[in-house]
Amino acid sequence: METAFVRSMENAVMASSLPNDPILRRVLGGLMRNRVPGYHFAGNFLQVSFERMTPADCLTTIDVGPHCADPSGQAAAGALCLLADMALASGVRAAIPQHVRLATVNMQLQFTGAPAVDRLEAHSGFEGMVQGVAGKQSISRVTILGGGRPVCFGSGTFMVLPMPAGATVPPMRPVDPQAPVDLPDPASELQAHEAQIYLRARRMLALARRGGAPFIERFWGLRTRKTTTGASGSLEAGQQVGNRVGHVQGGILAGLVTNTARAALPQNWTLSSMALTFLSPGHAPRVSARARVVHQGRSTAVVQVEVFNQDRRRVMQGLTTHTAG
Repeated sequence: METAFVRSMENAVMASSLPNDPILRRVLGGLMRNRVPGYHFAGNFLQVSFERMTPADCLTTIDVGPHCADPSGQAAAGALCLLADMALASGVRAAIPQHVRLATVNMQLQFTGAPAVDRLEAHSGFEGMVQGVAGKQSISRVTILGGGRPVCFGSGTFMVLPMPAGATVPPMRPVDPQAPVDLPDPASELQAHEAQIYLRARRMLALARRGGAPFIERFWGLRTRKTTTGASGSLEAGQQVGNRVGHVQGGILAGLVTNTARAALPQNWTLSSMALTFLSPGHAPRVSARARVVHQGRSTAVVQVEVFNQDRRRVMQGLTTHTAG
């Protein structure tokens, strides 16, 4: 049944020209922008826009819409965390003039309970270098506003590494969502890897409109389920969630942690904070998460989450706190 559905979607793509659906047009626009070296598809799909970049005050934005919303209409956890991760990194890039590669070491976010809706504005800045340690580690901070209200406050630490030979510095520039983009004809102008992403988007959009998980979770391949001790989760580590070197983008990994932690508790519990440690890259074909409830009182709960590659190598360690509604 699923194979027949996939084949029918592939045939439809081969026979179709530009779609009218705004999500599919956004996917095509993301694929076009992704042809510029140095960036990744997930950021191009979300249209992450670097509006201002100074060491003390960077402004990075995304717009929340059906393409990246959870069932409540707020930004999905992975989209919000991707924005936080990239905004924290932008503060470091603004302060360090050399072409460098940044690897996230840790990230902490404290949530206010305000909804992550409308245009999300991430105000970030460089806080200096960690002193007295081997290697260069930088510190930055971020505040994310949604509809003008603070959604979360956070901080992060990054290893500052040499840029690999042949790598390109990502373009950090504003994106005008209203600017016209020459979209490729999906029937004739997509490269093989681009066609795979587009086919996936069409397939997952059709499934999302039948009900159940929202488009972005289906598109990213993010699933969770309740277990006797907490919850488990998984993420399909394909091109739709990868960075430029093929690893899962760190903010999307953080979204997997968040969703799995939430699945471990009843729905009346609200995420209030998260602390993440990045241990190794997440890579194909799949990363898995395991959440364990370590405390559940009358008003607060704590969940521990571990993320693994398929070879069981640990990717990320997370601790989340929740408040009863």
